Amino acid sequence: MSLHDAEVQVVRLERPGPTLIVELKLAQLLPLPHGTRLRFSEISDLRLEDFNQQNVLFDVDVQQGDDGVYDVVLVSSYGLSGIFRCVRIDAERI
Repeated sequence: MSLHDAEVQVVRLERPGPTLIVELKLAQLLPLPHGTRLRFSEISDLRLEDFNQQNVLFDVDVQQGDDGVYDVVLVSSYGLSGIFRCVRIDAERI
């Protein structure tokens, strides 16, 4: 699944975990776009920047380290960008 040009609709932080939830609208599918919810669990070292009225991702780069923890970069085309680590990643269509 490509996240290129996905528009960030929702960013939510939850204390249990802690957990970061990002809801995206994927525009590349025809005839209608659909949404995807990404849930990043047990996050640490979180930095989010430049959230505004339109937030378009160039990509989401995920690398798993030798320790099993994921290093995640939200690469921005416009608006929101971020970097963090997490233990688990779940995705669901919404």
